[in-house]
Order: sequence, then C-alpha cells, then structure tokens
Amino acid sequence: MVDQKHLYLTKKNGVYYYTRRVPRKLISSFGRERFVKCLHTRSTLKAKRISLEVNSRIESIWDRLRLDLEEFRPVPFSAPQKKFKEIEETSSILSDAEKLYLRLKDGT
Repeated sequence: MVDQKHLYLTKKNGVYYYTRRVPRKLISSFGRERFVKCLHTRSTLKAKRISLEVNSRIESIWDRLRLDLEEFRPVPFSAPQKKFKEIEETSSILSDAEKLYLRLKDGT
C-alpha cells in the first residue's frame, strides 16, 4: 500500500527534518523559498507524526497569508456610468422636492 500523506521528510546525519518549498506567490510574504524545520528525532514513526502536525500548521499559516493577499489586493476603480446617472436623477428629485416644500411652507 502506498502512503498518500505528504510527509515532506528528509534525513540528515540520522535526524529527520521537515522540508517544503514555499508556494511562489507567498515567498515575498513568507520571507524565504524553502521552509525547513528540524524535528529533533531519529525515530521514523515519531518523525511522521510530527511532520503531519507541522504540515497542518504551515498550511494554516499559508492559508492566512493567501487570504491577506486577496483581501488587500488593490481593486481597479471603475464607477459605472449608471450609478452617476442615478445620483443625478436623485439629486434633481431632491431639489424639486425641496422647492415644493419651501413653496408649500411659505404658502405661495
């Protein structure tokens, strides 16, 4: 059976590390191209368990960064002409209403 979970494990001098490339769009926000964390274990089972937790945390951090990038992305301003036309029409209706009010109030 093939393990379908992404563990992102490497081993250096018998010690396991979690290592993963940072998504291209997040490099500038995250500050580096690769994330590497020493898991401080030589045990394969422990390394697998810890890597799943680290993976969950790093995905959560990256999701928040993605949301921040989306939320603060500048949106080009293009006001539809229809809105300006509606404002002009409303303004003329209000000015007509004001004139009518003043005329009725004065009794003329």
